[in-house]
Amino acid sequence: MNKDRFRKKYEMYDVLVLCANDVEYSETKTMMEEQSKDSIIYENFEGQNILFGLIGGKKVASTKLSSMGTLNENAVLTTLIKLSEILTISSIFMVGVCAGIKKEAKIGDVILSKEVVSYSVGKVKDGLMRRYHFIHRGKIFYPGNIYKTIDSILASERFKFSVEKGMVLSGDILLNSRRLKKILVRQYPNAIGLEMEGVGLALASSLLNHNNWLLIKGVSDIGFKKKGSENQDIAVKNALKVLEKVLRSNEFAIYEKNNIEEKTRNVLISGSFVNQHKLSDDVETFSYKLSQSLVRNNFKVVTGYGMVIGPAVVAGAYDMAKKCHYSLSTCLSTFPFPRSNNKEIQANLNAIKTDNRMTMTRNVKYAIFIYGYKENVPNNMADGMKDELYYAQENDAICIPIASTGFTAEKLWKIVKKEWDIYHPNANDVIKLLYDELETKSLDEAIDIVIKIINEYEKINKFE
Repeated sequence: MNKDRFRKKYEMYDVLVLCANDVEYSETKTMMEEQSKDSIIYENFEGQNILFGLIGGKKVASTKLSSMGTLNENAVLTTLIKLSEILTISSIFMVGVCAGIKKEAKIGDVILSKEVVSYSVGKVKDGLMRRYHFIHRGKIFYPGNIYKTIDSILASERFKFSVEKGMVLSGDILLNSRRLKKILVRQYPNAIGLEMEGVGLALASSLLNHNNWLLIKGVSDIGFKKKGSENQDIAVKNALKVLEKVLRSNEFAIYEKNNIEEKTRNVLISGSFVNQHKLSDDVETFSYKLSQSLVRNNFKVVTGYGMVIGPAVVAGAYDMAKKCHYSLSTCLSTFPFPRSNNKEIQANLNAIKTDNRMTMTRNVKYAIFIYGYKENVPNNMADGMKDELYYAQENDAICIPIASTGFTAEKLWKIVKKEWDIYHPNANDVIKLLYDELETKSLDEAIDIVIKIINEYEKINKFE
């Protein structure tokens, strides 16, 4: 099955459960089979086995890492890059086993990662390799808002085992050194768990700009024992029970709606142009570069797909997504604006255009307007862009027409400037000066100015 067909078939499976060993994968598979009523789907994509089914009523994809322990950072990163090509991943849960390092820890307890420490980062004091001369300065990773949501969900839940939240230590050499464990416990007295793959997930998620991840680990051994394999099935089953409660809760559904579908990083590119115009090539080049720049700066581009500008915007976003190893769905959202020579069909398409414009502007924080040239109409004005300016303002989006692209965008720039307080009620003096430059600066400079305006607003929003 090719990538496009994979995406279309499994686009609703947006929660990913990662497993590191056979026991974790087997127990996850069993739960999915029980809850999916024989509708579990088995797929293989470029050597990666993937399960699709239900956990807690939520559509879930699950897979096992290609390796565990040594080089697990590469294993997780490689797996996520591959899956991001075919899935729209909203949340990632690593469900598995760990060692409990507190005296009160019991087999079957479950640990949630409030923070993950890569303990193998540090230095050798005075160049000596003797005992105690390695000073750990572990890199700390935080799972983001998803932790707070799940902490709130579990506050009212009761299990037959304890659910603890706190620091998890993670690294490749964990299972082979009892002495190292004792040193780590002294250096990280607040740590509650030890495991091997979590830092791989934390690092890979950081590199892929994915903030919605969490470790849910069951305790399969206590303290400094080297072997805990006989208890892994109990530990994984309990971890999965916690995951099931989370996915089944209304709070998680609200979290997904408010965070995963968050509009604050969405940027509309509104524009139109005609084919075979003498400036068409330049219009395409600018649209392509603008889209690239927005994706490179971690924004999601929203655009209509018509002629000239739409295809160039899509191409720019796609190109940058591939270069940055981003999932295309996290970088781009498009709405079709087709045309027909059949008058009856075209009348129906016109109604679709209005719906698309209202939907596009409802889900963006920033709206950029470029060009806008339409033949055989008064002043060659693209009325659709003017409608989108109105809809965007009604939905509290920041409107940024680029006057130097000319045509309709230049007219909209003047409208915004004249009614500045309506379109930019929270702007500071820096933003106002940058906006004025969009009338006179070159097109290449205009892209940098737009990014500066957006970043200035991002700073303001942090302190509101």
